[in-house]
Amino acid sequence: YWTAEFSFGWTFFSQEEYSPAHTVFSQIYRNLPGQAVGIKALFYSALCKKELKEISTAEQLFTRLTIDHPSNEFADDALYELAGIEFDQENYQDALNYLDRFIQRYSESDLLPLTQKMRAECYIALEDYQKAFDILTALKEVPLEIEEEVGFKKGWTAYQIEAFDKAEQFLQQYLNAFPEGSYHPEALYWLAETEFQLKNYQRALQIYQDFTKEYPNHNYILDASNGIAWCYYQMNQYDKAVQSFQKLLRETDN
Repeated sequence: YWTAEFSFGWTFFSQEEYSPAHTVFSQIYRNLPGQAVGIKALFYSALCKKELKEISTAEQLFTRLTIDHPSNEFADDALYELAGIEFDQENYQDALNYLDRFIQRYSESDLLPLTQKMRAECYIALEDYQKAFDILTALKEVPLEIEEEVGFKKGWTAYQIEAFDKAEQFLQQYLNAFPEGSYHPEALYWLAETEFQLKNYQRALQIYQDFTKEYPNHNYILDASNGIAWCYYQMNQYDKAVQSFQKLLRETDN
């Protein structure tokens, strides 16, 4: 009977009808609080509350699962969800606390790479780029769903800690692996910045120019135009540098 009831609740959940789904799941848990189907229902009940933006209740339900049923197969998912809630609310230190507990308890979990990625994102938000870089580069088996993001952020965090050789390596790897990736414009821009820092001015100039042609409406367009002017200046091509700076001033005025 209760397995059939769970399927009934799942139908609501899969159709994004979270309120009736929660009603079914919570009823199952009240009747079977210590059984596998009841604990599973508790997890999905919490997910329903999260989707309904009733975050406080969702946190209470996820917390109950992690405390009362720490060995259940959904306990690691619940702890990960708690970390995600704190991250979304920009409570990055609280998110890190949950993530560290996750790693201590569930070191063999399939969610471990996602947990480490979120840890890196927390440290990026806290501007601790060295820790973020160390976490990202330590990831060995990266799931396909996060491979692109991790690839870009390895290069970006390397730039932030002034590890320019590593930044060049990782950003170029990203561009080669994801020529139409969602981070392609950012990777192209930061590769240009990296080449500038490495004093490879001709290469930096070419990449800045490629960026301005491919992404003329991007938020970094003025920064890229500024980079073009400085490349000419560093290569002692002062006439072109002046023209580029004048063009940049006109673009800024507009």
